[in-house]
Amino acid sequence: MDADTQNRANDNPAIYIARENAGATNVYETAPLARTIRTWAATLALCAPLMLAAQQAQSTPIVPFPDTGDLFVTTQNGIVRVDETTGALSFFVTDSQIQTATAADPGASGGGSYGQTNLAFDSAGNLYFTDDGADSVLRRTAGGALSVLASQTALEAAVGGGGNVDTAGVAFGNDGFLYVLNDEASTGRSIVRVDPDSGAASLFVSEATLNAAANAAAVSGSGSFNFDGGVVGSLDGKIYVTNEGGNPRGVFEVDLGTGVVTELASGDADLLTNQPAYITRGPNGDLFVGHNGGGNILRITPGGDVSEFLSEAQLIVANGGVVTSEDGGIAFDDAGNFYLLDDSSDNILKFVVDDALTDPEVTLPGSIFVAAADFQAFDDNFNGLVVGIAFAPVAQSTAVPEPANLALFGIGLLGLGWVRQRKRKTA
Repeated sequence: MDADTQNRANDNPAIYIARENAGATNVYETAPLARTIRTWAATLALCAPLMLAAQQAQSTPIVPFPDTGDLFVTTQNGIVRVDETTGALSFFVTDSQIQTATAADPGASGGGSYGQTNLAFDSAGNLYFTDDGADSVLRRTAGGALSVLASQTALEAAVGGGGNVDTAGVAFGNDGFLYVLNDEASTGRSIVRVDPDSGAASLFVSEATLNAAANAAAVSGSGSFNFDGGVVGSLDGKIYVTNEGGNPRGVFEVDLGTGVVTELASGDADLLTNQPAYITRGPNGDLFVGHNGGGNILRITPGGDVSEFLSEAQLIVANGGVVTSEDGGIAFDDAGNFYLLDDSSDNILKFVVDDALTDPEVTLPGSIFVAAADFQAFDDNFNGLVVGIAFAPVAQSTAVPEPANLALFGIGLLGLGWVRQRKRKTA
């Protein structure tokens, strides 16, 4: 080290490192400790939001308007897949497979006769559904493995009370958890949260909380809840549930951060005067509800404004002149088309929707997408549709960065900031 460099090293608390290299001395100056700490803090501040965003993107199965693939519906004999291109029918999960899976689980009471169920896909193509016979939550992986995710015993332990549970519906929240409706009066109607990976179940909303929200919304009489399976997740950190047989009949929102339940729209609102059954989220963010007894499909904005989306007359025309029940599942595909599973005629109806992303409206007549005769030709033992309907997601082409990869990226930045070098080359 020359005299000039030595003097600067003595005057500055930074550390100088000299190395003889091919007749030259390369001098590296590292940043002082305080400056290094500031660099670390700034780098971590930069990386932390990126890592958190990636984790949320991975764990959130709800996206604004996902690409959809084939259609899946529930029947008395299993879950049937409808090819989106050819319309060909095939079994995705059979009744016997459900019975085998639930019989192998000591916490299930035996399944296979199921209804009042929703279908919920995650972004990886794994299917989750409730079985009314076994009162359990099952998972069918994209690879084809079927198993009980949360058994009847696990769900009963979560709700407490020493009684049974009645699994009436399931949906994903945007926090990555599954939310299961329990419609069992003996233990108290409630909402249970289930980890889709481990199957761990915990009570999320108690009957007391539900009834308090219903009491606050009821114009007359005591508030109460009665689920029929209507539940859907959203992008705003909430799930929405329908109160079909309680008081007041309507749609309630549940905050996933606090568990607070509030009325969004009830029977006291215009048009929503009968039994709101199954519910879905439209591509524009509005909610759509099957109005059982009202004969129509309603649209509800996030602000609670209620309007008619499909009239009884439109539904009857689409169904070949046959009255529909509006007590079946409803869903949208990625083109904004609307589908209704009519468990009265056992037909699946399709409606082309105009301006699906902004102001959904149906102007053209609907039609029968899959007829009961198609199911009967496919399955000799066909005994009717149930209520579940969902489109499977299509894998996205853009990969989401792994949190671990982002962590390595952050470490690399730390390494650059740890020793901020100023190199001087002297002869």
